Amino acid sequence: MAVNIPWLGIIITFLLFIQGFLIPKSKVLSSVQSLWVIVLTCFNTGGADWFGNEEYYWIASVNSNKRLLSNLYPTLVNYCRNLGMNFVLFNGLMSLFATLIILSVIYKYSKNSSLVLSFWLIFPLIDNIIQKRAYYSLSLVILAIPILFNRKAKNKLVQFFLFELLILLAYEIHSMYCLYLTIPFYLLLNYKWQKYISIIGFIICFVLKNEIQSVVNAIVGTSIESKSDLYFNQLASTSSISHTIFWAAWQVFQLLIILYINKKNMNNKKNSILLSLNWWGLLLIPLYSFNPVFTRIFRAIILFNYIAVADSVKIQKRRFINRSSILSISAELAFVAITFYMMDVNSNDLVQVVYPIFQNNLLLGD
Repeated sequence: MAVNIPWLGIIITFLLFIQGFLIPKSKVLSSVQSLWVIVLTCFNTGGADWFGNEEYYWIASVNSNKRLLSNLYPTLVNYCRNLGMNFVLFNGLMSLFATLIILSVIYKYSKNSSLVLSFWLIFPLIDNIIQKRAYYSLSLVILAIPILFNRKAKNKLVQFFLFELLILLAYEIHSMYCLYLTIPFYLLLNYKWQKYISIIGFIICFVLKNEIQSVVNAIVGTSIESKSDLYFNQLASTSSISHTIFWAAWQVFQLLIILYINKKNMNNKKNSILLSLNWWGLLLIPLYSFNPVFTRIFRAIILFNYIAVADSVKIQKRRFINRSSILSISAELAFVAITFYMMDVNSNDLVQVVYPIFQNNLLLGD
């Protein structure tokens, strides 16, 4: 059967991706890239997981037996339904809110925003468009992480509560991000102990792998029992040793890139916190042994890794990029390409996952 390839959308995305490497500091280019991200994300009308997300929108209801925050997302959905919004409009507004948060963080914390957006256009843009509630939640986590960079804050208690509040709000939209609640406590340790905890915790979690589902259910409760069964039993049945090794290497590779960048920028406080966050990420690897769906948890930190790599670029005379910049950019580009292939191209996902994003859009035509 002939496949209808959405060439226009693919070509525009590819050109914007390439341009980010040629003019990484261009505000005009980053504005065009941002507009394209908004078009693809906020005007989406279909694709993989669309019907599941739409069905949840129409059946979500407030449960009086749950705690207040647990009803946050259903209450929002009910309010929008009562206003007469269909799922296309609801998702468009929520995605716009999430996208503007993410773009504002990129603009504020990156000197080379065009390059950051080039990485983002390849991964995880497609996945963000598909995984809608996870995307709304992701934006709040991305908004929370910069709070951790301000280590000289006068009122660290306020800083702590603000971070935890944003993560709790993210958790109420998508439960997968609850693990971020542990990060402020992890950062209280000195760097040496952070490494020890990550390595020892990684080993212990693998030894006690069969107990992870029980621990998750005990923390989150029965509200995601069906999801828990899906992730830890159904999807995990396709897992293998080679699969686990690959995703473990995927995680470690990001740590090595940030280690390399920090070696070149020893006095960068923001990157030192980012390095700690990447060490924390090692604790997620046992979850990857069930299914790579858990890599969504690390996606917020990936954005700040992109920013660190992009900002490591140093233009020498005659606009030549120095060797260390080329190495870090090449490594991150390889990471992005491999991740995109594994998540969105492998096993005919190009036709089922990528093409529908360009084919189901209010502005590009359904």
